[in-house]
Amino acid sequence: MSDTAQINDCWNSIGVQGDKTCPLLDGYIHCRNCHVYEAAAAALMNRPLPERYQQEWSQQFSLEQTSQDVKTHSAVVFRVANEWLALPTKLIVEVAELRSIHAIPHRRVGALAGLTNARGELLICISLSTLLNISDKLVPARQGAVRDRPRLLVTHFEGLQVGFPVDAVLGVESYHPSQMGPLPATLAASSRGHCSAVLSIDERSVGFLQPDLLFKSIQRCLS
Repeated sequence: MSDTAQINDCWNSIGVQGDKTCPLLDGYIHCRNCHVYEAAAAALMNRPLPERYQQEWSQQFSLEQTSQDVKTHSAVVFRVANEWLALPTKLIVEVAELRSIHAIPHRRVGALAGLTNARGELLICISLSTLLNISDKLVPARQGAVRDRPRLLVTHFEGLQVGFPVDAVLGVESYHPSQMGPLPATLAASSRGHCSAVLSIDERSVGFLQPDLLFKSIQRCLS
């Protein structure tokens, strides 16, 4: 086990599984995108197998699972105007810097914001504030609020790849299904129609967007 002791597992202390104080998180969003995490993974995979390896893992799997609240799910949390929203992490292809979005001729009405270039390919961009009827009137930020840094969420669902311009990204948050609660009355009416539940994260009420409902509305915008 001495080989693993030399690996810098900073993700457990200052990363997404720690207190999230790592200065690199602002750019990488998640530790798995970081070069430190990549180097640690390479070192871990290339190390020789320790003695009693099979025995130790057999003992680990034989332990009784006593906790019923293990955080087995994760979501990317982001803000559109004043609304905090979340999508399952598996839908997120990339969290990119916001780039120029070009309007499509004769399609300037509705939630279709336009097209942008994503790694050499044209990407359809949808305005969530328009689609979900979210007011763009901002309230004063509370102390300790996430700093505004507009991003482009590149998502993929059932063959459709779409970009969402957002005002800020909180990051990847782990949760257990038991943490989901009923939708609050303060959530925008249209957002309620696309959300299945609300998560309480860092004293924020985060509307959990239901992917099938959201992308059905997007399909209607594109038809």
